[in-house]
Amino acid sequence: MPTSRQHARRALDLRPRYIALLFVICLVMVAIPILTHPIPPLSDYVNHLARMHVIASVPGDPDLSRFYFIEWSVIPNLMVDLVVPIFARVMNVYAAGEVFTLATFA
Repeated sequence: MPTSRQHARRALDLRPRYIALLFVICLVMVAIPILTHPIPPLSDYVNHLARMHVIASVPGDPDLSRFYFIEWSVIPNLMVDLVVPIFARVMNVYAAGEVFTLATFA
């Protein structure tokens, strides 16, 4: 007859596919509010998107380049400045922001 310790060991025996499934379920749950709202419910998200639009558009827009100059430096917690403008070359800035936001949770 199995003891309670053996039952506990069996309950903690998580196979890699179960862990992967749990990860996918959690990722889908986190993605729902990001994908169902046009602007994800994050406090300063719109300000970041505006900055991403400027960073992505300054090189080819003479009007923006009159008022903005991009001076790159190492700033902690702003990886979005590097990644989203690259994504914005192939999609609009809103979609690029959503992709980056989802990637931060993955």
